[in-house]
Amino acid sequence: MPRPLRASAAPLVTFIVVTAALYFAQPILMPIALAMLLAFWTAPLVTRVECLGVGRIAAIIAVCLGLLGVVGGLGWIVVREAAQLSEDVPAMRRNLVDKAHSLRGPIGTVVRASAVLEELEQELDVPDGPRPERTEKVEVVQRTNVLATLRSFAAPLLVPLGTAAAVLVLMIFLLVAREELRDRVVRLAGENELTITTQALDDAGRRLSRFLGAQSLLCTAHGAMVALGLFAIGLEGALLWGVLAGLLRFIPYVGPWISALLPIGLSLAAFPGWSPALATIGLFVVVELISNNVLEPWLHGTRTGLSPFAVVLSAFFWTWLWGLPGLFLATPLTVCLVVAGRYVESLSFVRVLFGDEQALDPAARFYQRVLSLDANESAQLLRQATEGQSLEAVSESIVLPAVRWLERDLERAAVTRERARRIRDLMAALFDDLAPEPGDEASGPSVLVIAGREEPEWITAAWLAVLLAARGFRVRRGSRAAVAGPLVAGELICVSALGAAAALHARR
Repeated sequence: MPRPLRASAAPLVTFIVVTAALYFAQPILMPIALAMLLAFWTAPLVTRVECLGVGRIAAIIAVCLGLLGVVGGLGWIVVREAAQLSEDVPAMRRNLVDKAHSLRGPIGTVVRASAVLEELEQELDVPDGPRPERTEKVEVVQRTNVLATLRSFAAPLLVPLGTAAAVLVLMIFLLVAREELRDRVVRLAGENELTITTQALDDAGRRLSRFLGAQSLLCTAHGAMVALGLFAIGLEGALLWGVLAGLLRFIPYVGPWISALLPIGLSLAAFPGWSPALATIGLFVVVELISNNVLEPWLHGTRTGLSPFAVVLSAFFWTWLWGLPGLFLATPLTVCLVVAGRYVESLSFVRVLFGDEQALDPAARFYQRVLSLDANESAQLLRQATEGQSLEAVSESIVLPAVRWLERDLERAAVTRERARRIRDLMAALFDDLAPEPGDEASGPSVLVIAGREEPEWITAAWLAVLLAARGFRVRRGSRAAVAGPLVAGELICVSALGAAAALHARR
């Protein structure tokens, strides 16, 4: 394989190998990832308890007991509310039947038509000849003992309980020996990378801790608002739906609306009228607006460093890789990868693809849109730049860098002369939109601006005319022939020339 192809295929091969390793090592890596996530989440709590004069082991035990108490309390709420809901199933069935009868006008017509079509299809599928005789079904009931029933009930719970126990033990060990583990990671990276490794670990720990803490507060507030709102509506199981809404709020974008489906469906079944269902829908819309526009900007004062595209894509990827646990781990794991991309050169593409910083600076974005001859977006970028700074600052930040890029592309024949002329005309038109109207505050001297032979010189001349006009000069633009013609008395002449080769032409 040629060396360029081998170099370009190396990242793809690495990605495939790492993805396969993550997939097949899921039973080992997923508990470790969950334990690390919980360790980052509970480490600030352990530190605060230690500040009260409690030893580390005692602080970790206290935090773990509190965490288990919260999980047990939520589980008790879920079981109790689910048991109460099961008692109301007959009444809900009657309400649903009544609503179905109220809608049976147009819907019933469609249902009857589909039933007739199904009967016709069954009749056509029966071959010619005598009709088959009906046979009676015989059911064989097998008697089961108590031990088999208990085994069938407990077997599905053994794997989740075992995973939870392993995660808890790993989390405790990570909290106990977190400084020692950090030192070992630094040692593995090498003493020459001590500073970079320390900064990367501190950055990742700070971002994860703040994100998890803020997200926990946001989910708690979101679930509390849902529970209080459903309780005010009078829906059964308000605490259950509040807990579910808070937990699913960890899933970006789709989690809150998944948690809204069951309460909305229950409101249709639990009440005879339509008003409670509409109130439930309105409640979730209002709560989501408050969470997105008030609570989330306030709690997430420090960003995670991920773009919205990265959040959605990571949710799909980790869910495909690890299932439902991967959906909850998607954002924290991607945060770690983006932080690593800030400090590890080979992972810098992760930071560029998934980070929240701008991929291109304003000058590069402007030149890229001009290079594509996109007049609308180019004008928008230039207008945004002039709103926040002076025209002189725009010269240094956007216009002159774009001119240098065009000059460089012409020198290496990356841009054709025809394309360069179209770019020149586009940028000149953009500059004319920024120039003041003729005669507006033009009380200064008269200036004749003459461009050189190359397109970058035409662009700088057009921009210079805008700058001078904004300063009150009376500006007129001309070609080389304008110098040979009649000049205005006292008129200044500015010649745009770029590079040493253009200096001689400018003097002539």
